[in-house]
Amino acid sequence: MKLTLAFVALLQLADVVTSQRHGKASNAGPKALGAKNAPPVVPRGYLVEFVSNSARKSAESSGFTKHEDRTQHDALHSFLTKRKSPVQYRTRFTFTDSRIFSGLSLILDNDKDVNELRAFPGVKKVHPLRIYMPAAFEPTIVSPEFVQSAVNGGSLTRSSASRVASDSVLKNDTFEPHVMTGVDKLHAQGYYGKGQTVGIIDTGIDYTHPALNGRKPSGTPCFGYGCPVSGGYDFVGDRHDGIFDPIPDSDPFADCAGSGHGTHVAGTVIALDRELGFTGVVPQANVHMYRIFACGGGTSSDIIMAAMEKGFFDGVDVLSLSLGGPNGWVEDPSSAVASKIVALGTPVIVSHGNDGEYGAFYASGPAAGLGVTGVGSVDNEILNGYSAKLTPSAGAPSNGNGDLVYLVGSPFTFNSTQSKKLKLYATSTDPTVMDDGCAPLPSSTPDLKDYVVVIARGTCMFVTKFTNAYNAGARYVFIYNSAASITYLPEADQADLQAAMLTRPDGLFIVNALAVGKELYIDFTSQSIAAVPDTGNGGFMSSFSTYGLTWEAQNAASVSAPGGNILSTWPLKLGKYAIISGTSMSAPFIAGSTAMYRSIKGNSDFPLVIRSVLSSTAKPLGFSANVSTLETTARQGGGLVNVYAAIKSVSRVSPGSLDLNDTQYFDGTQTLTISNVGTMEQTYTLSHLPGGSIASIDPSDKAVYVPGPIKPTTNAASIQFSSETVTILPGKSQDVSMTFKAPVLDTSTLPIYSGFISIKSSISFGSMHVPYSGVGTKLSSQQVLDTSDSALGFAVPALLKPDGKTVITDDQRVYSLESSESQPTLVWRLLTGTLFYSIDLVDGNTTFVPTISTGSASSRRSLAAEHKHVGVRRLSGMDLAHSLHAEQHRRLSSDDAGLALQRVAGTSGSFNDVKIIGNLDYGSCIPRNNIYATSAASNLFNQFNLEGNYTDADGVDHRIQNGTYRILLRARRLLATDAKAESSYESYLTHAFTVKRA
Repeated sequence: MKLTLAFVALLQLADVVTSQRHGKASNAGPKALGAKNAPPVVPRGYLVEFVSNSARKSAESSGFTKHEDRTQHDALHSFLTKRKSPVQYRTRFTFTDSRIFSGLSLILDNDKDVNELRAFPGVKKVHPLRIYMPAAFEPTIVSPEFVQSAVNGGSLTRSSASRVASDSVLKNDTFEPHVMTGVDKLHAQGYYGKGQTVGIIDTGIDYTHPALNGRKPSGTPCFGYGCPVSGGYDFVGDRHDGIFDPIPDSDPFADCAGSGHGTHVAGTVIALDRELGFTGVVPQANVHMYRIFACGGGTSSDIIMAAMEKGFFDGVDVLSLSLGGPNGWVEDPSSAVASKIVALGTPVIVSHGNDGEYGAFYASGPAAGLGVTGVGSVDNEILNGYSAKLTPSAGAPSNGNGDLVYLVGSPFTFNSTQSKKLKLYATSTDPTVMDDGCAPLPSSTPDLKDYVVVIARGTCMFVTKFTNAYNAGARYVFIYNSAASITYLPEADQADLQAAMLTRPDGLFIVNALAVGKELYIDFTSQSIAAVPDTGNGGFMSSFSTYGLTWEAQNAASVSAPGGNILSTWPLKLGKYAIISGTSMSAPFIAGSTAMYRSIKGNSDFPLVIRSVLSSTAKPLGFSANVSTLETTARQGGGLVNVYAAIKSVSRVSPGSLDLNDTQYFDGTQTLTISNVGTMEQTYTLSHLPGGSIASIDPSDKAVYVPGPIKPTTNAASIQFSSETVTILPGKSQDVSMTFKAPVLDTSTLPIYSGFISIKSSISFGSMHVPYSGVGTKLSSQQVLDTSDSALGFAVPALLKPDGKTVITDDQRVYSLESSESQPTLVWRLLTGTLFYSIDLVDGNTTFVPTISTGSASSRRSLAAEHKHVGVRRLSGMDLAHSLHAEQHRRLSSDDAGLALQRVAGTSGSFNDVKIIGNLDYGSCIPRNNIYATSAASNLFNQFNLEGNYTDADGVDHRIQNGTYRILLRARRLLATDAKAESSYESYLTHAFTVKRA
């Protein structure tokens, strides 16, 4: 599971198989649809970023000693207290080391004072404090015998007693995620990560767990020096909800409901349970837990940044974050902080996201940060559960002998008077029905109390299917899979309803038999633990795993690891062990892999070198069991990690991935540096391993992104190498250049093409590959603002009447602005991300001509015109520390779009041809909207309510006086570099309206 913004939790909450686009929303406006603005923010909470002192930073050395400089902080405090009306505020976190971030977070007493913050000369940018909510993946609690079966490769042939007696719990590792990735081989050779400390930023940890408390009796705490959980910090306390001020303390313990995620993540890294045999990737490493989520509610961006900073200064060897949200901008503060920590020498591992169903260009932050290792998820290849006898014994696909394996954490239970032999009943015998069980069952349905009810997965939430079956008498339910990735089921709301998942082949076997009139029974008398291979999607990318790229055409996915249906530790009082899914599970796996690498190789390798080794020795994955075309690297990065191959590798390649950019700024000539770090001469043969291309946008509707999983086409680039073979002596390196020719693709679909450069060595453990990706169209010509009615049922942008339902279509509206009943609302959607947007108040008689008119789409000004100010923003090769530092300095030390725009307004009171009365709102680093969402809170659209005030060029607030006005919305185009140029923006001007106060 991945911790993510509330508006991307739909995949976890609802079991929706997205095979077609959603229908249009009703004409009900945003106020009818729900929340005010997306993403959610802390009320009156802001992150103030100061202009960096570049000279000071360059003079300072790296290392874990904090270089504090409070000059700007003190100056800001003095500035605010000496204003004509002193600004009242309270500070939350102070960031004083400019190598990482210089600024502070605060809560204002009066939200209008935000403009006083912006007016301070040393401020680079003022960011809202964004709230991040835990995703809604629910755990499946499992029995002790389930754990033993899972760690024994699906059997109970070796008793736990024999494992403890021979100490084979470490060396005889048959846990499937470890087998899939070569971790088992490293354990067999005695490598367990000793001496490494992994900093985990999460929900806290139960360090009384027998797998996490250093061999002490179950329930006995062990925290601090000498314990597996050797350090950490609680930034929030138990009651923080993301909004109210946190109550920190030094103890990250958590076992309350909603806190299990951190314990699960920690178990993936360091677990060592000698009773049940469960181990993590590096069971002799240590963990520092930094708790940023309380027992309920969310956290905020400043807490995440503070936790990353503390982990760095505590000297952890690796930082692991199983959190994030759709963003796609390296300039976002959390992404920037992660990048700077990498530049200082500490690897930062971040889950890439659980938003695969929402399509491409939905990269997550802080995984999008420069140098950060973004991690995708691969489904576990083995599924554990329990078997029961299917009669008549007709050879169910589970194992062909009449046993049916149902996937559940503990076997179904029966009271003493119940029959354990139940008849099977399917709510539909047509497997093509997408909404099976989503409506109340018809009156003709028999009383289902003596049946096991079989329902197809899809369309609606599991709980809806459970409730409809329960209301018809059912107490036992099988859901059979109909999606790419299978999942274990959440607990039903009804205490006496038991449910389990079936593989699709087993479900189809039953449904097809019932369809031709056969009667089938299932006998639970002799249930036993069992395991089956996941023949549907095991070993392939999880359906929820996010697609990139970023909005500057970089690939935020570095490598992938097991994350689908992962067993790990869970707080004792909540169940001890559980299965959950998500890139939250794959990120700590890579963090553990990085710690394993450092424990064996030492800490001298720079983080980008380690990232490159893990990626270049991984296994490139096909799209599915039925489609051999390689999955796009925008999702899998280098592929499924092979930790054993990474450790044994005797070759290095730089850079570790290639970003070819878009067609306008196509970077088709690339150079790889191949290094022989072994003791034998190696001859390398280079070749092209073409991957598939994917369409991001539906060609029939530009407002609709193709939902995932996105089947790739075979259209591929072609490559010509300067030399197809090179021989390199030990300790030497050689450059090889190559020229790419991009494939011909439908540019209207915002296509992404990708593949790998294969570098095959003449000796064992010398071979590598390098992923590449490119965009098959001009990013600068992409429409930024949606002008369709596809999402809301009315064309956007639009100014709505105060009822939130009716679009204003004339210049006759009159408002007092005194209350919400007399305040219009601007609604808009983004088809791409934007680095900056601004909403301004202008005179009603302005003659400015926007790119989008209030009339028909045909009157829209050409978006392709006047792009002389649009330029390339791309990454250079970053596999050396100095190049990463240089790239960060170029991007992160320059004036951002918001500051540049403010300066333009402050200089002349105008922005090119339009006179600005004042600013109403602005934002930066904004992701695209998601048409598969359901509200503003879930990122379907954006809105602004006109509440009666504006800010002038000097940062002073004013009440909107009586008069006639319009609202001007501007969003910066992709790759635009000149914030002062009108051609760098798309714009929309509303109908005129009159303000008439009482």
